Amino acid sequence: MADFSAKLKAPVYVCLLTYGCQMNILDSQILSGNLARQGFVVTEDETAADVVLFITCSVRDLAERKVLGKAGKLNVKRNRRPEVVLGVTGCMAELKGETLLGGKNVFDFVAGTHKRHLIPELILRALCKRVAESEVTSVNAEALERLGIALAPYMDECLPAERKLFAVGRDEAEDSLDELEAMRPRPWQAFVEIMRGCSNFCSYCVVPYARGPEVSRPADEILAELKTLASSGCVEVTLLGQNVNSYGKDLPKGSISFPELLAEAAKIEGLKWLRFVTSNPQDISDELIDLMASEPKICRYLHFPLQSGSNRILKMMNRKYSLEQYLEKVAKLKSAMPDLWLAGDLIVGFPGETLEDFQATLAAVERIDYANNFLFKYSERPGTAASKLPDDVPLEEKKRRHAELMALQGKLTHEHLKSLVGTTQTVLVEGHSKRNRAVLQGRTTHFANVVFEGDPSLIGKFVSVKMESATPLTLYGSFERLPGDEELTNEKESG
Repeated sequence: MADFSAKLKAPVYVCLLTYGCQMNILDSQILSGNLARQGFVVTEDETAADVVLFITCSVRDLAERKVLGKAGKLNVKRNRRPEVVLGVTGCMAELKGETLLGGKNVFDFVAGTHKRHLIPELILRALCKRVAESEVTSVNAEALERLGIALAPYMDECLPAERKLFAVGRDEAEDSLDELEAMRPRPWQAFVEIMRGCSNFCSYCVVPYARGPEVSRPADEILAELKTLASSGCVEVTLLGQNVNSYGKDLPKGSISFPELLAEAAKIEGLKWLRFVTSNPQDISDELIDLMASEPKICRYLHFPLQSGSNRILKMMNRKYSLEQYLEKVAKLKSAMPDLWLAGDLIVGFPGETLEDFQATLAAVERIDYANNFLFKYSERPGTAASKLPDDVPLEEKKRRHAELMALQGKLTHEHLKSLVGTTQTVLVEGHSKRNRAVLQGRTTHFANVVFEGDPSLIGKFVSVKMESATPLTLYGSFERLPGDEELTNEKESG
């Protein structure tokens, strides 16, 4: 669309509510920057917003229910401010499409995962319609006056709004947004997208349907973004993709691979720590393992989803590896990097999962000794291969298995954190602790959460922290010093 929203003569406030994965968080940051450039005012205050935009996830049924519940509550508040627009984008928008409009639904517009560039226009069209139809009351008079001034240049173009404000699917008109526009709340940290989509088609997963096949960004574009971020003070970058190990496979023969891209990123001056998610087990290479072991900028934390410890269930999930192959990769990783912390994903209650299958998962978790795990109860996702199977594990049994697995992982996580007590670790300070703003919070190379007392001037910097105690989720320590660059390695420091 044309950049006509720069003609806004009064503020239009937009609040973005983000659900789901890191990719959605980055989408939210990019959209915030794009909207701000086009004249909108991005706010975190949903009660003051003229537009509330939901960035949605469909990986679990619960994620969708959260969005619909929140949208329903906001719709009730439109009894007082009927001019407020509710929009939806992301995976839920792409998959449910036009069904989110009309009837009992409360959304004014829908923009799929490939239509982010149309959101400013959809906002303006929806607002023009709402404002034109809203009656003035003592509650919304000031807002309607402000919006009337802001929207005056668009009323003729946007009205009458007879067509549905709906855009999903892929076509030649699809535009990409400038990722450097992203409004990052912590300028010293950044998510950087290296690819979109997934081509694996795990039987339980909607991502390939919601985001399409794997598409890699050109390497020169990624590296240019990383250099720009580093020059502006960014010290930690997380490279994002549904399966980063597949990076480059869709590019012309001879193009850069993911390990090669990661090696080039590590050469960029100013970047101190590099992370990446997600790594599909079947695609991790010896080349990547060797690079991780030899490059001190690559953090000692790897998200490495297993999903189940049962080979029978893995096959039903269309995971392209066996437990034995997964364990072989784990052995290589830990041999190359004894201080590496692994995180996983696990699903309990997949169709047909027996108690024996679940026991195999418990045994695998204990054997692998994960530092962290993201644990989920299976929920049917329409359109997937697994949705054709009977969802035959009762909900109460899913809950029981989930609780048992949570307890085991909680024990393992606590043991990992306790192993750092007495050591001094390099910590990147992220901000004030959410629970106690009098203290600071940061992360180690292992992504361990650390809380300590320190001056707010340390936020955004690397510091050395002596670890003194550990709870099941958090390390507590004391600030020691600001380390020099030569100390910013990912090896365990003094014991």
